[in-house]
Amino acid sequence: MNITQTSYIDLTSNQPLDIDVNCIKCDYNLRTLTTKHLCPECEHPVISTLQEPYLCLAPLTQLKTLRRSITHLLLAPIYCFLPLLIVLELSYFNLLTNSAYQDLFINITIVPIIAFIIFNFFRLTNLPHLKYIKPRAIKTLRVANLIFFLTVLAQVTIESLIDLKIYEYQQLSLTQTTHLSALITPPLILSFGVSLIILFSFLAALSLGSMPDKHKLLTKISTYTYLLVTIFFALLLTFTHARTIIVYELQLDAFDRFFKPLDDLMNYSSVIGYTLLFILFILTPITLFYFRRILSKLINHHPQNTTTT
Repeated sequence: MNITQTSYIDLTSNQPLDIDVNCIKCDYNLRTLTTKHLCPECEHPVISTLQEPYLCLAPLTQLKTLRRSITHLLLAPIYCFLPLLIVLELSYFNLLTNSAYQDLFINITIVPIIAFIIFNFFRLTNLPHLKYIKPRAIKTLRVANLIFFLTVLAQVTIESLIDLKIYEYQQLSLTQTTHLSALITPPLILSFGVSLIILFSFLAALSLGSMPDKHKLLTKISTYTYLLVTIFFALLLTFTHARTIIVYELQLDAFDRFFKPLDDLMNYSSVIGYTLLFILFILTPITLFYFRRILSKLINHHPQNTTTT
């Protein structure tokens, strides 16, 4: 792995290191050593450690960009809540009282918000200093982000057309709307879940280099919890829509016996699924906030930082 061109340290210089950098092999502090030295503990070349994508070796501007993206992801739930808050305020002053137009306003304003959140996913995982970390996973993240945005756009478009009561769409029955939702909702949830799984696995793969990687435990727990929740809700939605279409819409009552034991299983397992979801609501902001705090420490002690952040 060679990312020398993205580090702020001049690896051709023979000046002693004036920062804390732990050896990649044994965690020995390499401060005061030069790029030509070997680690006194394990004899691993110092220059080899300095070529690793340690966050402490990243340029200051990239660390600030990383922290900014984490901040926006941390505030994402508030951003998504803003359209509803605006609608409540407008309706309070009798400026927007029609429920159809209220839904339309929320649908239209949520699209740029989702686009901005996805942009921060991209910016966070596209920093030059970190571009060699999990490259295949990052490509999968790009695809998942694209699918998520397109499914959100499709959902918003369908609901907006119905709210506007456009002639061709006002004849849509509840059944047809349910079928459209059945097609859109599973990929929407799956793509969003996959995006979060890859994001937290990416954060878990980051090494600080100058202090213990205490963030790895939280990010790994978040990764596996998101994996379990995504699988559970994908199965739950698939089962629910399949039963609705086969048993109730097509009226194939013979299949009801097949769905009955699965229905009981889903009812019992839903307690676990919603419990994990509740844990994520608490764990996700804690993990992001803790990681942001670590980044702030790196920024405040960064040699390129001449002012207090």
